[in-house]
Amino acid sequence: RLRPILLLKVEIQAISSSQWAQKMSKLSEKHHIISNSQYGGRKGRQAQSAVLNKILYYDINNQFVTDYTIIDEDLKANYDRELCTLSALEARKAGAPYDASVFMINFIKSQEFHVKTKYGVSNTSFGYKDNDPIWGLGQGLAWSGESWKAASSTIDQCMKEKCSGMKFVSPDNTVMVNKLMDLYIDDSAQGCNYTTDGKTLLEQTEYNLQLHAQLVYATGGQLALDKCKYYDIRHTFEKGIPRFLNKNEFESVLWVQKDFQSEKEMIKLLNFDETHKTLGYFVCPSGNQADTVKQLSQLAQKWVTRIQSSSLKDFEILLAYETVLLRQWAYRLPGSALTYDQCDQIMKIVEPTLINAMHSQRNISRTLLYASDVYAGMGFKHLYDFAAEEKMKFLAMHIKRNDTTGKLLRISMQATQLQVGSELPFYNLSYDTYSSLCTSTWFTNLWSYFDSRLLSMDMAIGITFQRQREHDRFIMDLLTPHFTSEILSKINRVRLSMKVLTLADIVDNDGRKLLPGVA
Repeated sequence: RLRPILLLKVEIQAISSSQWAQKMSKLSEKHHIISNSQYGGRKGRQAQSAVLNKILYYDINNQFVTDYTIIDEDLKANYDRELCTLSALEARKAGAPYDASVFMINFIKSQEFHVKTKYGVSNTSFGYKDNDPIWGLGQGLAWSGESWKAASSTIDQCMKEKCSGMKFVSPDNTVMVNKLMDLYIDDSAQGCNYTTDGKTLLEQTEYNLQLHAQLVYATGGQLALDKCKYYDIRHTFEKGIPRFLNKNEFESVLWVQKDFQSEKEMIKLLNFDETHKTLGYFVCPSGNQADTVKQLSQLAQKWVTRIQSSSLKDFEILLAYETVLLRQWAYRLPGSALTYDQCDQIMKIVEPTLINAMHSQRNISRTLLYASDVYAGMGFKHLYDFAAEEKMKFLAMHIKRNDTTGKLLRISMQATQLQVGSELPFYNLSYDTYSSLCTSTWFTNLWSYFDSRLLSMDMAIGITFQRQREHDRFIMDLLTPHFTSEILSKINRVRLSMKVLTLADIVDNDGRKLLPGVA
């Protein structure tokens, strides 16, 4: 065991190492050493943005009816497995001094590990030996996060040089996003919607995952293949309407080695409507919100139970609602697509507690609960409004930054604009009239909120399309007032199949005759 004076010396050096870790972080960002794919432990990068990226990958691929794969990966005890010598080199590249890198290696080599059980701590220990080296950055140490961010960025660079990922292009070809992976510390997700060298989509996906597994293993880490899962999304058309294929309608098996010697293992395949948990969210390609509703309901019920068993005063209950439950909800709402009925179902769990804390009888009109004080209401915010506010914050932030998430949002929005086929921004049109013409997405859920609250928005980001000539008209704007939603949907599918938007696409210069081949 280390003596107190040695412990003090190590603590002082560790503090110095912590300071260098902070400098490493700043230098890495300044010189763009950290990959743009890494979202964890970086200023201005939120976990919700990484989740929103994945949701937009689903949305855009579904909008363009593109087959694709998405893999969710998990690393096994990552910080406890990384090679310190490699991490020291990565740290040097990121700006750490030589002495700090050497100290990191010596510190790890000098550690003694004891086993703690309910019967106490073991007297014997194990540690690094030349004939049996035990490496690992260590959980909670200053250099761990920064060194892994640099190492994961190197892995990401190698992947980009060898792999095919996903390409997204806006309908007007002004916005393009190339993406292979998104990382949040040691959690990662990779996708594929195009191939190279004649591979099938599944073969390309298997190649990408195998290379990533080997690169991770080369750094000392290892994929936890039993925790990895993937979607293989394939579409088909029935009477001109696209739909997802169930996983039992086609064969899809993904085999991967976790290192260079072991046997291949099969990765779990999820159906298009099965959700998986990632960074506290439940997401899936179909946009199924059932597990999200269940999660938010459980948080509400847990809060109510604790309040009922507490001795908090009325004003403390209201404060707890604002500072505890709403904060727990707020993290999970930016990536949601909840309907009013789903939000109302959740609110009914907490309403009796809130009404009681306001000294009102339980059968009062719920309108008073959510009305502002201008109308003698209690001023509570409905979850439906709260969710829209949280989504708007991320929408405004990413559109303003024009980062990867912002570009994905623009591509998805313009794809919806093309599907709707109107000259006006779709999000200022009637949701009930036009929503049947387009694919349901993260943003169309926000559109439904705008329409229900009689709101309009001016984003000025150029998602609309221009007339091709004077007196030109958009086809769907002409037809919408005269047909039912069912007939309009059929007409719109034909229009999209023909790739036409305005009358100029189908009539001659005089506007009196259809072009050859249109009829």
